[in-house]
Amino acid sequence: MFKRNDPPSRMTYLLLIALMPCLILSGLWKQGDLNLQTASIALTVNALFYLNLKFIQDFFRAGWSHEYEEKLAFLSSQLARDDLSSKERIRLERKLARLPNRYHLVTSPDATYRKINAIGSLLYASTKVLKAMMR
Repeated sequence: MFKRNDPPSRMTYLLLIALMPCLILSGLWKQGDLNLQTASIALTVNALFYLNLKFIQDFFRAGWSHEYEEKLAFLSSQLARDDLSSKERIRLERKLARLPNRYHLVTSPDATYRKINAIGSLLYASTKVLKAMMR
């Protein structure tokens, strides 16, 4: 039934989104290529990606929704069984309770994308500052 692991929770997803520009800039720094121009370009590309992420991920949302519904139905059917031990029932109930947080891009995408757009806008504003420093 479970084809792959569950996606990351909302908090993990947002932490990865916030850390991605830092990873890119640290990679440029480690190579010795970090300067105002490369930082500005990297942050601009990252900001544009984040600001368009909802549009990009709309192509995958139907598949994610189908996968979420499959897992929800499977866990509900497993909980309906009479031969479950109490330990197994608790494990399945926890998994069922965590499922909406794992599939936050299907169940409540607007809350996630609001924060991603805020990060993208902040990155874009920081590129404006970097470009002003280059003059």
